[in-house]
Amino acid sequence: MAIAIRSLGTDGFALYVVIASLVSWVSLAGLGVAPGLTLGVSRAAAAGDRAEEARLFVVAFLLMAGIATLLVTIVVLLGESGVVARQLAGWLGTASGDAATALLWMTVLIAAQLVVVVPEAAQLGLQKQYVTNVWTGVGSAAAVVAMLTVGSGVTSVAAFVVISQAPQVAARAVNGILFVLWRRFLLRPSGLRFREHGRQIISSGVAFAGMQVASYAEFQIGLLILAATGSAASVALGGVIFRGVTLEVALLALVTTPTWPAIAGAIAGGDMPWVRRAHRMLTRGGLVYSGLVAVIVLVAFEPLVGLWTGTRPPDDPALRALLATFLVVNGWAHVNAMTLVGLGALRFTAIVLILEAAFVVVLQLVLVPAAGVVGYVGALAVGAIVVYGPALGLRVRRELSRTPAS
Repeated sequence: MAIAIRSLGTDGFALYVVIASLVSWVSLAGLGVAPGLTLGVSRAAAAGDRAEEARLFVVAFLLMAGIATLLVTIVVLLGESGVVARQLAGWLGTASGDAATALLWMTVLIAAQLVVVVPEAAQLGLQKQYVTNVWTGVGSAAAVVAMLTVGSGVTSVAAFVVISQAPQVAARAVNGILFVLWRRFLLRPSGLRFREHGRQIISSGVAFAGMQVASYAEFQIGLLILAATGSAASVALGGVIFRGVTLEVALLALVTTPTWPAIAGAIAGGDMPWVRRAHRMLTRGGLVYSGLVAVIVLVAFEPLVGLWTGTRPPDDPALRALLATFLVVNGWAHVNAMTLVGLGALRFTAIVLILEAAFVVVLQLVLVPAAGVVGYVGALAVGAIVVYGPALGLRVRRELSRTPAS
């Protein structure tokens, strides 16, 4: 982001943010397949059933390849029709010069990621996620090098999309190819039953996809409302806030993500005291971490944004207070959400997140046109305080009190 806003300028970066927000919805398709494939491969591998592994893998691959092809075709048709350029021109004015090309490249790269998600999900089912992480790290490092050496001189949004995203996609694709070469039997399924295995894969991922849709909706739709009603500078600041919150939650998820399978295993073994201890530790650690980040936001938000982007926004105490509040409540709620996933209340968690996202989007439709970025963040804070935080906290408390502590 620091390189993008310096290379593309405020208007170009605003276009980059809007296109990324639009296309990021494409990645949700992977969540409808990946969790189910991971679970199916894990069970098949434990039973030594290579034929079932192969059937699940091929069905998932065909599903993702079909979706990726359809998405790229739709974007090509939209680009040729001129709809994309006209709409973004209406939102962002002259910044949308290469909008259609940038949108196409972004879609192609994310569509490719949908395909490489398939071997990555299978690797996770085989407890080989560390291999995926290594290749993802290689791709990220390559992208950083590309942006520092080439990206700093690029002024085209489409070119910056390729420079910043393609190295990561290429590295993940290499990982997928090597995985298939290591387990070549995956491409030779016998007794393939597409409908049966497709239903099995998709059903397990619906709730995960619902949770992710909710998270995307409240952040990304707010950015699009900013683009439609605000200035390029406000879109750029909203994009910085969104990316910063994403990074903050991702760091917290390094602890919570591997914990929920452990909670599920402890419940299966009847060890509820351990689950309670784990939840207490996660809650305390999450609140301390989120609280520290909130203090940093309260004290140094504008200088940090200026250091990151090269352009310091005006001091805004209301924005700082709302963002800090959201970070604390969201950190607590995130811990509760992951705990509920481990406790088996995945559907409830997804429903709460979807309802909260709908509430936040309605607030954003009212507040963003009137208050800009402050309205964007304010809607997020109110949603977390009123819906997300208390609903998940009460459900965790009820679930953990069902079995006596002894």
